[in-house]
Amino acid sequence: MVKRGGGTKRKPDMKKIAYKASRATTFSKRRDGLYSKAAQLCVISDAQIAILASSNSNASFFSFGHSSVESIVSAYLSGKRPPPVSSDTKATREDLGICMARMNLGLGFWWNNKKLVNSKNREEIMEAMESMEVLMNHLKALKDQTLTTTVDPNNNGGGRGQG
Repeated sequence: MVKRGGGTKRKPDMKKIAYKASRATTFSKRRDGLYSKAAQLCVISDAQIAILASSNSNASFFSFGHSSVESIVSAYLSGKRPPPVSSDTKATREDLGICMARMNLGLGFWWNNKKLVNSKNREEIMEAMESMEVLMNHLKALKDQTLTTTVDPNNNGGGRGQG
């Protein structure tokens, strides 16, 4: 570790991680951090971002895209700018990453919007309920995924090894 001047934060040496399991864990954590920062950038600046990531330890690609990876990549490949995206659409309301970015930035959640809370428009309320249901399903899937990837029957609930 290299100590940064003036503080107690430490910056890790930039070298390849030799142990494959540690490399996979680092990739996963840093990928999630990158996606989080990208989502925040989308929220605060109306940026449209696409990220594709792959690791040698995993054959699949991971992607993040706002508004979508496909629309941004196709606009890039065609040499055109992607069309602007409204910050208050059904898709952005149902995007868990955008909701979390808004929370982390202290911007609040769309369902706390006074206009929506005081709405008498049946269609607007029904659409909001549908978006909430989609978000809940995303959260349930994330919870299930987290539980299946963190519960290792051979580890007996352990975290770090002793010694």
